[in-house]
Amino acid sequence: MEGNVTNLERDLKRLVYSPPQNWNEEQFPGGHIVEWQFVVSYQNKSVESFTDLVIMSRVDAPVISVPHALEDPLHYMNDYLSVLRVECLPLVCDEDTPMALDGFSVRSADSTKQQKATADLLVISLSVSHGVISLGDTWRTNCISRFVGAQSWKRKSFKANVDCVNRVLTGTEYIGEPNFSGTDQLKIRVEFAVEPGGAFEEITVPIIVIELNDAPYIAVDSVFYEADEDIPLVINDLLLRDPDALDELLSVIMETNYGQLALLRPNGVKLTTERVENAGKNGSRLTLEGTLRNIDAAVASVVYTSAKDWNSLQFRPDDGMNGFDTITITSTDLSSFNGSSVSVLFVYVDPKPDPVLIDASSNGLTSIYADDERGTLRGDEDTWIIARGLSFSSADGTSRPTLVVSLSVTHGLLSLSCGRGLTFLEGSTDGGRALEFKGTFTNVNACMIALRYLPNKDFYGQDSLVVTATAVDEYTQQQTPSSSILVSIMVDAVNDAPVWNVGSSIVREIQQDQAASIAGVSFHDVDVAATDCTAEACVMDLIIEASSGVVTLPDQSPPLFSNDMATKKVAYTVLSGTPDELNMLISDMTFMLAGSEYYRADSPSRTDIKLQLTVDDRGVFGSGGPQISTTTIIFSPVMWSRYKFSLLVPEAVLTLNEDTAFGFGGDLQLIDPDSAGSFRNIFEFSINCTNGVFALSSRVAGVQVLRNDSDSGVIIRGFFAQLNAALNGSSYIPAANWYGSEEISLSVVELNHLEKTRETVETSIFLFVAPVCDEPQWATLTDTPLTMKEDEYLLVDKLSLTDPDLDGGQHEVEVTIGVAHGGVMLSMTQGLLIEQAAYSTSEDRLVAQHVAPGHSFSGSRHFFSDLVVRGRVSDINAAFKGMVFKPWLDYNSDGWPVDEIVFAATSFCGNSKTTASHITIPIAVFAVNDPPVLISQYFQPLESSYSVGNLEAASWSSSIEASEHSPQQLESTELYDPDDSLGSGDLRLLVNVSCIHCSITSEYLSHPSETQPSDDLIVVPRKGKSDESVQLIIHGTLVSLNSGLMSQLIFQGADNFNGLAFVLVEISDLGNYGEGGTLRSVFVLCVKVKPVNDISQANLPQYQSQTNIVGQVEIRDNEPPTISIASTFYAPAGEWVALAGIEITDPDSVEGILYVSLAVHNGKLRVTLSPRVNSVGPTALHSTVDGAIAQKLEFATTAEQANEIFQTLEYRCDDDNGCSKSLRDYLRVHVDDNGFTGAGGSQVATKRAEIVVA
Repeated sequence: MEGNVTNLERDLKRLVYSPPQNWNEEQFPGGHIVEWQFVVSYQNKSVESFTDLVIMSRVDAPVISVPHALEDPLHYMNDYLSVLRVECLPLVCDEDTPMALDGFSVRSADSTKQQKATADLLVISLSVSHGVISLGDTWRTNCISRFVGAQSWKRKSFKANVDCVNRVLTGTEYIGEPNFSGTDQLKIRVEFAVEPGGAFEEITVPIIVIELNDAPYIAVDSVFYEADEDIPLVINDLLLRDPDALDELLSVIMETNYGQLALLRPNGVKLTTERVENAGKNGSRLTLEGTLRNIDAAVASVVYTSAKDWNSLQFRPDDGMNGFDTITITSTDLSSFNGSSVSVLFVYVDPKPDPVLIDASSNGLTSIYADDERGTLRGDEDTWIIARGLSFSSADGTSRPTLVVSLSVTHGLLSLSCGRGLTFLEGSTDGGRALEFKGTFTNVNACMIALRYLPNKDFYGQDSLVVTATAVDEYTQQQTPSSSILVSIMVDAVNDAPVWNVGSSIVREIQQDQAASIAGVSFHDVDVAATDCTAEACVMDLIIEASSGVVTLPDQSPPLFSNDMATKKVAYTVLSGTPDELNMLISDMTFMLAGSEYYRADSPSRTDIKLQLTVDDRGVFGSGGPQISTTTIIFSPVMWSRYKFSLLVPEAVLTLNEDTAFGFGGDLQLIDPDSAGSFRNIFEFSINCTNGVFALSSRVAGVQVLRNDSDSGVIIRGFFAQLNAALNGSSYIPAANWYGSEEISLSVVELNHLEKTRETVETSIFLFVAPVCDEPQWATLTDTPLTMKEDEYLLVDKLSLTDPDLDGGQHEVEVTIGVAHGGVMLSMTQGLLIEQAAYSTSEDRLVAQHVAPGHSFSGSRHFFSDLVVRGRVSDINAAFKGMVFKPWLDYNSDGWPVDEIVFAATSFCGNSKTTASHITIPIAVFAVNDPPVLISQYFQPLESSYSVGNLEAASWSSSIEASEHSPQQLESTELYDPDDSLGSGDLRLLVNVSCIHCSITSEYLSHPSETQPSDDLIVVPRKGKSDESVQLIIHGTLVSLNSGLMSQLIFQGADNFNGLAFVLVEISDLGNYGEGGTLRSVFVLCVKVKPVNDISQANLPQYQSQTNIVGQVEIRDNEPPTISIASTFYAPAGEWVALAGIEITDPDSVEGILYVSLAVHNGKLRVTLSPRVNSVGPTALHSTVDGAIAQKLEFATTAEQANEIFQTLEYRCDDDNGCSKSLRDYLRVHVDDNGFTGAGGSQVATKRAEIVVA
């Protein structure tokens, strides 16, 4: 400083010294003295002075660092080290969420240099109002010297050095009181422990606790429960808690793995119960919806029941739960955050013995009652009944327990033929009314297959099979409750046959003139033994048959007999009565030989003299129908006589019709009273007839045929019974078509080897064969079907009638002719009466086929589809000689034979008709291609070769008029092709529309360049280079052509043209059907274009810009690109084929880039591009790569370079693409010129071609 003394003194008095921060004598011993040197100089003289300044220590209050605070950077705290803190910013945490107090620390300026100062202790206090303070783990707090004052969750105070305090603060956490949200305050106070109440710092930090949703939860004393198997357990200690819920809706889902849940008090909640099946577990789920109060009341009484027969000991799922079933409780308050909680309860189910399950039996599979309901058995009296399906099981398992089974019945016998593995406690395998045995479940069930029941003899009615079972665990000695079922057994009554008692012998002696008694013969029926016949009907029939004798019946009341008999001596009779009445009648009845019976001495014994007694119980007792029991009493004669044999034949003249046989039945037989001896004698039988044959029964064996021909008759030889059996089935057959009188001569010779003379019997049978009118017979000379072509004539001359009655063709016959698809014309009708006729083709049918009535209709009148004629056989055969068949117009059977003509001939004999004779002639009509036709009022057919001069010079009978410059819609036309199958419209045609001095468009197209307005129609609009070129090429089905395009053609005359214009339509059927190849038809329409006065115009050169009077420039429009492509490609299935001939032109694109897209529906495409040179050539876009095979390919190219794409374009379709032969695919070519040239934006062109997979 420089100045006078006064100024310098003044300045020195104002001198202020600021020592280093926190510098004092205690912290820096020896360095706390500041030495001052003052030098005063004046005129080369100076004076020095020295002084020492001692810096005394001062206590600095400790400073608390806060992580978030507003600070003043220009001012400092008391320690001169910390920027002045203006305000503490609040801390933010979530409700019920711990928050670490990161960033809080304490710094003390007085404890930074000297070692003893670092041990100075601080007292720090932390307190909050609505929360809990945690000081962290013991590792952090073990440095605390001691705690100061009372400690609580909300306040912590301790004594420690600075390092310990900071270590504790880094681990200190704050958490709000449960469910608390809002504002709290954290207060921190720090002071020196050696100077309480001295320097200190205290801060208050606001804490904002953000409210969060609290999930509802289940409060329960214990999560473990114990229940008994199949016994409900009431859980009544569940409490639902939700601090946030007032009246909001809550949802609780309770789900088990195996058991079932129910609520005792579900009032006020919406309850949904459902079964849960997952990974072999079958539990239940309860869904409760309601308020907290209602749900809490509902879950206070939850009923848990284990799954049926399930327990924790036997069924331990492999999920680590040690057999516990779980109840998973999910509680939610429908909030999007923290909305749910899950509680799990564990239930241990103690096992309890389950009763044995008995599966009731049913009838055996072979029984007629096999379909009866289970639990019942049914069978017939005295018949074993098989009990099928009786088995035993237990829910507790069947491997360890022993099964004890008891079976018993009342009216029968049980049999169990299988005893393997069983121990019988009562009864045995041989059977008995009661069986008791024990064994394992497996052995018992195996033996139950052999269980049978046999009712007591003659017992029927109701019985019961009582089945009782218990199971005993041999290890625990636990026994299940007794289980039993009652199987109802219905024994149906079966009718028993009566039983005869004939005494000691069935042979009894009899004399010729004396009656023999049959006392001692009786019958017995067990079904009516215990029946009171006075109260119930037990009437039976007794049939008495006497051979070689008669029976004398005792006098009984008339109602006893089934018929009114005038005499009591009969050879055959049927008697009715109760068994007692019939037995009494049998005991009084006698047998006597017939008066004509004789006996021969050559027979020592005879068995044909007998009395047969048959009793029929009428089947009124039980099932099975009537039962018949027969016994025979044989009588042995003791006296002998002899008689002659005879031949029994019809005495009257027998009549029969022509060509029919006459059967004799029992009217022709050999009678030999000496029947006992005739069985040993051989007879020779001769039969002769003139105009027929005599046929014997072919079912008789043992007869020797000596001769059998139509000329010499029949001679047979055999025993008495054999001959009678042969005669019993004999018949007479007249010669074919013969009628008149006939005599059959019969001769029998007895060849008895005991007698020298032979007895002979001769007789005759007379017959008359009445004539019958025979139907005619058809004869044809060929067996192969006839063939012809469509719309031609066929000569049918291979048919004729024959007359079986051989009357020289004079027989009158009615012939009916029916033709299926055409008509026939007879060569002549002389001598024939036409009774009914119908023409083959009606006028309406010809009109429907678009054939004008006239000659075709007149010609069809000679052919008949239905014709009925009557005449002599000779006249009808003459008419058939030149018969001609003509099918319908355009009809064909595609080469298959069809029954076209059906003939029926009926003969007339007097006024009666005989059965008709039929024959059918099949004809195969081969298809021939027919040209298509244009149906129009004004279009006229034209020869295929024509010129403009010829058209203009021709005279037109029909034409239309149009005005110059005005478009006009042409009349609606229709295409017709006779080969269109049944009018289906699926036949495809190609139509070319040309216009001379005019142009043709169609309203059916949405824009002029559209190529495929529908899936089955392809249109190719073309701008012709000459006035006669084709303007529309159309390819499609017949129905698609007629549905829109052909009815919406627009005619437009040429510019400034008037006169005759011509519209030509050429139709090709592509040779789709029949023989003849492709056929074309051309039709022309003459249009008279009337002139209209035109306004004069000034024409400018084309495509040149002209400046008008206002200075504007005209820019030409962008022209669309054009695509040239064939309408159809043919591709062999499974082979690559080139799609050649496709060209793209765009006159105004120059070198502009075009977008080209190629796509097919079913097959695949591929293009092989050559390497690009100097970036010249087509560029593949997107997924299209060189040689790629795909259904869609995309390129960027110029019009000139595009030819390289189409030169290598190939197509393939095979089975992998879902293709098959005759499939039709479509190639779509799309071009976009991107609008680089001219006005109007981008122009596009699209064309589609058909690909036929051959």
